[in-house]
Amino acid sequence: MTPPQLAGARVRTRRGHEAWDVRVERLQELRSLTVMAVGSGSITEVEVVVARWNAPASGWLGHPGVAGLTMLQVEPRGAGVRMSLAVAAPTDASILLAGCVRTLMPVAADTGPQLTFSPGLPESAGVLAGRLRDVLLPGEQRDSHVRRADTLLVP
Repeated sequence: MTPPQLAGARVRTRRGHEAWDVRVERLQELRSLTVMAVGSGSITEVEVVVARWNAPASGWLGHPGVAGLTMLQVEPRGAGVRMSLAVAAPTDASILLAGCVRTLMPVAADTGPQLTFSPGLPESAGVLAGRLRDVLLPGEQRDSHVRRADTLLVP
């Protein structure tokens, strides 16, 4: 398993590739890294250090929304934060990273356990859709090139 590489982020593996250490300057880089990490492998623990972070309100922390959570630690460090998150069973790295994002920044409540990312858009774009329904029936070939996680907008 090779962790994704992103300018402004450093990712190292430890404990036989079961854990990741992630260092980023800002939360936006962590969000981008989360998207890039989809399908890159399963881990049981992630430690994230964000160099520049402020809680949206004093004492505020979000809910990670990760199943099988066994450890959650958040400690402010200077102008940033250090966060550790662990789960009982190996889980896709992107899910653990998304849990870190949800813990460190507010997200819309209507997305359930998922987080809608908007790579390439300004952060003010926020959540683009809270609920999406699959419009293709099983066996349909129309637009079969579109992955189930994609959104196809047509006029």
